[in-house]
Amino acid sequence: MRFKTLPEKAGIVLAGFALFVSFAASAQTQITTIGTPGVVRLGVGLNTGHSISKFYNVTVGGDVRLQKDLYSNISGTLSLGYTSFFQKKEFGGGNVDMVPVKAGLKFFTMDHFYLSGEVGPAFGTDNNNDSSAFGKGTLLVYTPGLGVDFNNGLDFGFRYEGLSRNGSHLGQVAFRLAYGFKL
Repeated sequence: MRFKTLPEKAGIVLAGFALFVSFAASAQTQITTIGTPGVVRLGVGLNTGHSISKFYNVTVGGDVRLQKDLYSNISGTLSLGYTSFFQKKEFGGGNVDMVPVKAGLKFFTMDHFYLSGEVGPAFGTDNNNDSSAFGKGTLLVYTPGLGVDFNNGLDFGFRYEGLSRNGSHLGQVAFRLAYGFKL
């Protein structure tokens, strides 16, 4: 079955998110200690996903994320990334590239599992002179997600990333594989 409309795709993402939250809530009633307040990490990640727009299909990117443990179960994040949305051939091919700059929080609901949220500006690079609303200028980017952060520095995340400007919307469902270094 192929989902074609934005509400269908968004519904699948929200259903997955709700299942994860309900699992996390029922699996453990007490939040455990995850981080040490004041510890700072630098993570490098690779991202791949699928656009929820009918004009684009796969997305590929990378990011650098600075993470500071604020409390034992809450970390603050600052991210700088680069994402390419590849346009379907029937709509002309090519790609639209974005440079998102985001700030956010990671809430550890139980050992190693987290919910996250980030927001900030994304800058379209217009490298292919794309005439869409996303090819150039500044957009709002928002990213709810969830993931697993291992003790060995590996971080595996799943997120929805939405980009919007003046009523136009572009989004992706993406996976992130990253490695973090303690500073």
